Amino acid sequence: MADEDRKRLSSKTSSYQSQEVWKLYDCILIKKPPGSVLNANSVEIPELKLLWELTGDSSEILSRLCCNCLVELVVDNHAELEYILRGVLSVAPSARNLVGITKALSCLLTFQVYKCTTAGMDYFCPFSLRASPHPFITLLISRPEGATILIQEVNVLLVNSVKRYLNCDPQFILRMLESFFKFVLLDPNVTVNWFTRQQFLTTLLQTASVILQCTEKNHNHEEVAERKKLVEDIVDLLASLVPCFQQLITMDSLRKEHFFVAPQERKGQ
Repeated sequence: MADEDRKRLSSKTSSYQSQEVWKLYDCILIKKPPGSVLNANSVEIPELKLLWELTGDSSEILSRLCCNCLVELVVDNHAELEYILRGVLSVAPSARNLVGITKALSCLLTFQVYKCTTAGMDYFCPFSLRASPHPFITLLISRPEGATILIQEVNVLLVNSVKRYLNCDPQFILRMLESFFKFVLLDPNVTVNWFTRQQFLTTLLQTASVILQCTEKNHNHEEVAERKKLVEDIVDLLASLVPCFQQLITMDSLRKEHFFVAPQERKGQ
């Protein structure tokens, strides 16, 4: 049955795939023990196993649909966040498509921040550089060719945070990403190549410029102040890393990149 489902899902239209994937979701809820939360010790459910297998499918649409279902299990309190997070990371090394996996990791990390925000708690990122590496670090190490997708996702997270699409404090989102920033910019090994480092730094500063592109006419005073504060925090974070930068990223390179942000800062003054 699983082979038939896999073949059917891989050969149909996107609308059909969406319907069938969410049917798998419903089957998982029916088959899991009532009141239980899915984790690494849960009894095997064929539909859940199929979802895991398809998260790395070569079809971006199918991969994203399956990843969305896994994230939804967490959001709806049907699965432990840590279980799904580790599962997604374990699929990554052999995945034929990383878009869905990257987005799933992003959603899970954002959901952690959201839970703290709604509980009225201050957010502290549970991940670091080495001991408990940030999921984005783990993904970049296992699949360095996915760096561009990761960088794009970081851009989306930062921009959406000030637009309040994430329902999270923008400073908390930056705090969640901080260890990943440090890894990309400071890792002394060859995990992150020169091009990726420069691409990341340039994109980060361009993102800061986009965030600053606002006026009192188009945004209320609170949002304008929030955008400026996030950009200040990004620049402060980069400045704090300057003494540790490898030779590939020096103060001179920061000065050269500064033109992405400076014009907008002058407009806001």
